Amino acid sequence: MILRHWVRPLERVVPHLEALPKGPRRTWLLKGTLAFRDLGRLAMSRLRVNVKRLVGPSWSVIYIGEEYSIEELRHVLFPEPAEVEHLGRVFLWEVPVVANDYLHRGGLVVCELNRLVTGWRPEVPYCFLVPPWVRQVIPLDRPLEGILARMNQGMRRNLRKMWKRGFAYRFTQDPADFDHFYHEMYLPYVQKRHGARAVLSTYGELEVTFRRGGLLLVTHGGEPVSGMLGYAVGEIWRAASLGVHRGSFEWVTRGAITAVFWYMLEWARQQGARFYDMGSSRARLGDGVFNFKRQWGARISPVVGYHTRWLFLARELPASLAHHLTQQGFLAETPVGYQVVVINQVGGLTAQEERRLERMAAQAGAAGLLFLPEPYPVSRWEREAAVPPREAPAT
Repeated sequence: MILRHWVRPLERVVPHLEALPKGPRRTWLLKGTLAFRDLGRLAMSRLRVNVKRLVGPSWSVIYIGEEYSIEELRHVLFPEPAEVEHLGRVFLWEVPVVANDYLHRGGLVVCELNRLVTGWRPEVPYCFLVPPWVRQVIPLDRPLEGILARMNQGMRRNLRKMWKRGFAYRFTQDPADFDHFYHEMYLPYVQKRHGARAVLSTYGELEVTFRRGGLLLVTHGGEPVSGMLGYAVGEIWRAASLGVHRGSFEWVTRGAITAVFWYMLEWARQQGARFYDMGSSRARLGDGVFNFKRQWGARISPVVGYHTRWLFLARELPASLAHHLTQQGFLAETPVGYQVVVINQVGGLTAQEERRLERMAAQAGAAGLLFLPEPYPVSRWEREAAVPPREAPAT
């Protein structure tokens, strides 16, 4: 009841508020709507969260949260999917005590809490905040040649191959096309592509998106092979859910996914959009979807109003887990923007690996690397003591 009559109606209002002209009115309306929506989420949880241990062959992780992303974390935090042990449920005000207890035992704690539950940050060497999702956006205020120039060579090569393969497209608002898309493209593709990590939207949820804009269908020989929903939010054209006919990876390898993103870009330009939002991706450089969009020259942008975040905490980390976390390339929220997390331990990144990671971060629009643990601040006295005195000039 809370979800249907409180949370969902407010979520449907958010895109309309995003489309308002930027200014204090838009800002406060968005903040108020999202805060009231998040209050509904808290009511649904009855102010309690689950505590679970994710157990892998070499390390374990304590998870505290509402389980919105536990399947994603179960896969991402381990080379192979972890086993899950349920340790109980706790009230939100008990979370700091429970987390500190596990932190003192060593290892990693990940809290996935409602955005209204803020202000608690234990003083530990490893502490960073990651959004579950980010958007990736391409500016369209330049000629097509300029947009292509921002892509990497591999993506431009894939586009040239795709153009030669006889794909075409059409934009439709026919409900029958949407019905075919949902059952024959979206569901089979997402289930095959992501397995247990799939985050599936209901028919009704995607139908709302479809009615807000429409459906772009890519065809080959006159038959639909892939499709993607899209709609306008002010000066932004936003791509949404996509699918491939019967989840066929043969069509994926022949360029059906590349084609649907490219033709959606063309459609966005025809509609006069200033920005092309390629949709949501997991907030880490190591994610395949994120990396695919990065190759298009898309820049990171926040997902407005996502209701949880991941708080990573540790007093100490085994070298193997530290290396694994660095390889994921998590995008942490910091005062200067999104930064790529690097666990700074002996035997970590080589100079060449660090330069490569910096280059990838820059291509994605991140604000550089975040090395953890951060060095302790040096006082002015310590800085001056470390500088050898200058010799007196010769006379």
